Amino acid sequence: MRTLVKRNQPITRNLTSIFDELLFGEEFKPLSHRPSFPSVNIKDEEKAFTLELAIPGYSKEELSIRVEDDILTISSEKESQSNSNEQAYTRREFSFNSFNRSFTMPEIVDVDKIEAKTQDGMLYLTLPKRDELLQNKAKTIAIN
Repeated sequence: MRTLVKRNQPITRNLTSIFDELLFGEEFKPLSHRPSFPSVNIKDEEKAFTLELAIPGYSKEELSIRVEDDILTISSEKESQSNSNEQAYTRREFSFNSFNRSFTMPEIVDVDKIEAKTQDGMLYLTLPKRDELLQNKAKTIAIN
């Protein structure tokens, strides 16, 4: 007969891990075991930059977006509490999760026209390029 418990390891630790995995799955995993900051994709399009951040589990009320001294900062602080009551057992877990992503804004970005929206666990930021700088990108010089 095979045993799930290795010698010199407390049985409660192993059983707790096994039951958590089998009964609750990944969604019950404490936030402290998840990545500490969201992944980001950046697109350089003709008229704007687009940032896509994966933020599953975050609502727009939990996010903060600021631009200060040409630095774009996206951050969040989230406190989570989960309860599980079954028969005579009670389990409570508290966790605190935060992240902070900062990006240096290129001169071409029009900071006053930045837009943000959330959809399906993603944060989308549109960073429009300044019209006057786009028009000056290519210049023809006349020969005298």
